[in-house]
Amino acid sequence: MSLDGVRFKRCNPTPPGKTEEPPKVMVEGKAAPNAEVLIENKSLASFAPAGEADTFVHARAGADGSFSAELPGAREGDQLKLRSGASVVGVRLKNVE
Repeated sequence: MSLDGVRFKRCNPTPPGKTEEPPKVMVEGKAAPNAEVLIENKSLASFAPAGEADTFVHARAGADGSFSAELPGAREGDQLKLRSGASVVGVRLKNVE
């Protein structure tokens, strides 16, 4: 199993002059067909409860291996760890478009 073509994008850009809602980040990529993908945000506060929805996000790849998931608490500079089977990828969010 491997993680390939991982990319991040904003799914609700904030209009200029508005700061009501932080932009959400989506992750997309390829894994083995029907594989589970775990995305962990390593930058959240250490005192946050383990298993918090913003800390761990689960996704399942489709029959073609494509997966996507929304990362609700992700911000610029966060360190993420993506895991699928034995494959692990570490990423720091920067310049997400």
